[in-house]
Amino acid sequence: MSGIVHHLVSRGYEEAHDRFKGQPQPISPWKVASLFVTVIVYMLAMFAIEYTYGYIVATLAMVETPMVTAFKLDAPQADDIDPFVSSDDKKPILSATVPESFVVKTKPITAKIRTTMKHLRTQAGPWARFRGLHIYMIYHFLFFGIYACLQHVFRLVYIPRAAAAVTTHAIMCQWGLLWTHVVISAPSTQSWYKRIPTFATVKPVVFPTVIFAGVEQLVILVSRDLLNAFGLHRFLRHPELINDLSSANQQKALAQISFIGLISAIAGFLVLFPACIALTRVYASALPEQDESIVPFDRTFGGRAKPRTEGGDGIVSMLDAWRTFDWAARVRLIKLYAKVFAMEFATTLFFGLLFLGQLRIISGPKMGRKITVPQ
Repeated sequence: MSGIVHHLVSRGYEEAHDRFKGQPQPISPWKVASLFVTVIVYMLAMFAIEYTYGYIVATLAMVETPMVTAFKLDAPQADDIDPFVSSDDKKPILSATVPESFVVKTKPITAKIRTTMKHLRTQAGPWARFRGLHIYMIYHFLFFGIYACLQHVFRLVYIPRAAAAVTTHAIMCQWGLLWTHVVISAPSTQSWYKRIPTFATVKPVVFPTVIFAGVEQLVILVSRDLLNAFGLHRFLRHPELINDLSSANQQKALAQISFIGLISAIAGFLVLFPACIALTRVYASALPEQDESIVPFDRTFGGRAKPRTEGGDGIVSMLDAWRTFDWAARVRLIKLYAKVFAMEFATTLFFGLLFLGQLRIISGPKMGRKITVPQ
């Protein structure tokens, strides 16, 4: 979606340049500034949607365990007499006909975005939609810095680039663990830097992090190899080269790119989606005992994680983390991602139309060329 706006910005510059080419008066700086303001506001809106709903709400949906309440009824005694029958036919009531207990499963808080946000505001205040943002920014700043250094070093010794990404994930798993704990826990009086997990807490989650990073790189490599096999890798580095192709070849290239995108999406859904959920639940299992979760959360994962109070480390395995995430929760998470995609699509459509309107005002009646947006 950001590629659409990038394309519109480029075409807007071309339109404005052609409109005023050869004329003495330049384009008003305020008009040009309005275009950049629109793009910046769009990027901020997209980030807010992605972070709040695609990260925070999704993380809570991955770890929430719906509350189950059991009610026990007192069974009638064998000598209880039914008062509604005659004295001649009176006989004891059979207690087997009355259930002794029943279970009520409450609706998950993350079943709806509205109820989730209301719960977050009630528990953590109006800025709960951006909780953990400072850790998120620090994490990505350090991640890309370490990755850039490792990538350069690994290239010198002919180690694949994917190994640099996996190593960086392993190094930064402490910060990923911290962000997860801040997001899923109730507000704490401790400062965030005092909640940084110790090495003893981080050690059991390093291997699951490496597995997730390896799966992620595998999906990326499959997509990259398909692009190379179809000879489309050059269009990623230089998108303008596609304009040099004939109309038939352009349609063929776009069809091939769409096919590769579909294959990558299927691979991501079948492999990366479960790995992401499992890793998040593994991180959640390492939540300190003194921290209360902000949503209902079964720390034992159905008895598969041995609590620290019983001599265990409290960390669930990735396989058990995925198995305990039932189908109802998986469907609920998929629906959430569909809603996030719909919000991002609507936001892109709105700002795209707004941007085109601004181009019309700036370029005037000579904005007659057809603007085509790549699919």
